[in-house]
Amino acid sequence: MLVSEIMSSQVLTVAPACLVRVAKRIMDTGKVNFLPVTVGDQAVVGVISSSDLLRSSDDSTPVSALMSEDWCEAGPGEEAAVVAERMQESKAHHVLVIQRGVLIGVVSSLDLLPVAARRRSSKRIRRGTGRDERRTSLAQVLAVGCRKRVLEAACESRFELHWADRIQERASEIEVEAFDLLVVNARAPKALDEICTVRDTLTVEQLPILVITETSSEREVLRAHAAGATDTVGFAVSPDVLRAKLNLMMACFRRQDWAGGPGLPGGNERAFGRYRIQDELGSGGFGVVYSAYDCDRDTDVALKVLFPGACQQREARYRFLREFYALSTVTSPHVVEALDSGLKEGRPYLAMELVKGPSLEQLVRETGPLDARSTSEVLVGVARGMAALEQVRLLHRDLKPANVILRNGKAAGAVLVDLGLAKRPGDRSVTSDDVILGTAAYLAPERIRGEGDDLRSDLFALGMLGRFMVNGHAAYPRLRGWELFAAMARPLPPLAEDKVDGTLCTLLNKLTAFDPGERYQTLDEVFAALSCPAPGQTG
Repeated sequence: MLVSEIMSSQVLTVAPACLVRVAKRIMDTGKVNFLPVTVGDQAVVGVISSSDLLRSSDDSTPVSALMSEDWCEAGPGEEAAVVAERMQESKAHHVLVIQRGVLIGVVSSLDLLPVAARRRSSKRIRRGTGRDERRTSLAQVLAVGCRKRVLEAACESRFELHWADRIQERASEIEVEAFDLLVVNARAPKALDEICTVRDTLTVEQLPILVITETSSEREVLRAHAAGATDTVGFAVSPDVLRAKLNLMMACFRRQDWAGGPGLPGGNERAFGRYRIQDELGSGGFGVVYSAYDCDRDTDVALKVLFPGACQQREARYRFLREFYALSTVTSPHVVEALDSGLKEGRPYLAMELVKGPSLEQLVRETGPLDARSTSEVLVGVARGMAALEQVRLLHRDLKPANVILRNGKAAGAVLVDLGLAKRPGDRSVTSDDVILGTAAYLAPERIRGEGDDLRSDLFALGMLGRFMVNGHAAYPRLRGWELFAAMARPLPPLAEDKVDGTLCTLLNKLTAFDPGERYQTLDEVFAALSCPAPGQTG
């Protein structure tokens, strides 16, 4: 397949002298997240991204002051697979198609990544009986220094296991991508050093690595991730938990098997072999959540399933995996409980407890602003859920009214749902700080500016939830798109004490301070301001 076959020739461009406010309007109208900067007859001199524009404090600045020269270039006659690998190496998100010095089209990473995956899978071989063989349909797992009993119980007939005492023993096969997954015991000789060597040539998408380590030791977990681990699991892991992790990792990274059709495997009466679909609870860009009956457990559940198209996108699969990991490590009445997960016919699913009650968004929309007591009770519940996430070093990163369910309709029963964006502070394994994810009306200014996030960013969102409850609407309800992002990137007008209870007013104003250093720095400080004990305290 040639680049010319998948490129888009409908290209929006700007001149170097174009003002930031004009470039924003062009992006917003054209529904694009970057613009090539050209001169003369479409000669490219730079690119400008949406995050570049958001970081600009002066809309009258010309884009030439913000543009970068970091893009991937290709010719229309080049093989798309070759360009895809070049794009991944350069960590670019788009390819500019240039012929004789003139821009003639662009190619999105979403179009190129499947091409790269097919190229890699076509090159993969595995060691056979006397000759090379094409990979079988079973996922190929190399276990290094691992206990056979636990892994064999976890893998059953779904994976083909290969064994080694050290990674270097199978280095030649790893190099040609003969394995779908590495499971490495951190206690194996030079395990972390050898993982570092693997990562010099193979990315996390090409070869995910699960490291078995001492999960109670933060130092050991961080060392594993620094070496290049995709995820870690404890030495005492049960076969059931390990099986779920392996299934979800394959769901995220083994792209060639992701060709599920539009219907659910097993149909609506026996989806994934055990769930009877009752109703659709909601859907988003990547998947849908159903109300379902679990025939095996005789209980109702919320069943989340990726759309077939999203199954082809690495980022969507990775976020699905991350949500399962987050939920499986958290135990709190204020965070939805994960019950089951798996993969069938190329479609991953996640079964969670079905929390009965309206979302905070539904409640406020139907009843109007909440009083100070109810607002405080919701804030306490959400903060307790955040504290449970913090215990496993996770940020929610998408706190908003639609992601808070009030169990049985009670303000004190707030439950956090949708942890698809949850991650550890500083983790850039899915998206970099240049990519803005979340809901604009609840994003901290530093996230909009692409400066990263930490607990204080989630505390800002907690404050915006409080403002939503006392005002009856989100911040700047009439603004959309760039105008809303621009407004949220500036200091918010303070709440007035004559309209909001004094103590609550002070709390919300501090939570939503423009400067992260002026906000509460810990959840314990928030609990103290709310006059309630932190989790684990009695008084």
